[in-house]
Amino acid sequence: MYEAACAGDERRLARLIDTGHGSAEYFSTHTCEGCTGNDLVVMWKHEYGVRLTALARLLETPPRWSQGGVTYVQANRVAVFARGTQEISPQWSGFYPDCAAESLCRSLSGHPEPTGAREG
Repeated sequence: MYEAACAGDERRLARLIDTGHGSAEYFSTHTCEGCTGNDLVVMWKHEYGVRLTALARLLETPPRWSQGGVTYVQANRVAVFARGTQEISPQWSGFYPDCAAESLCRSLSGHPEPTGAREG
């Protein structure tokens, strides 16, 4: 995954998303109903302005959390890798390019709720 991000290889990242959990519907990211791995990569690029090299730089930081998997946090971005089991290898399980837009991402990253946020 790191090599694909460094190379800016969108197709390879999309394949990793689609095959890591069986489909993109189980990959944690910003809402994208019925999306494929390719749809997610395109969304990150066009809607959030993410360059794939920024994802690679995120993975070069020390992990913030390692219980139950590994979580990388850098500025407003989070990448999550599931721990795996004896039957299932560890997998890339989530990427949030903008924590301000997603409460789960804020909780993973330790970012506070936006000012004026209301409980729903």
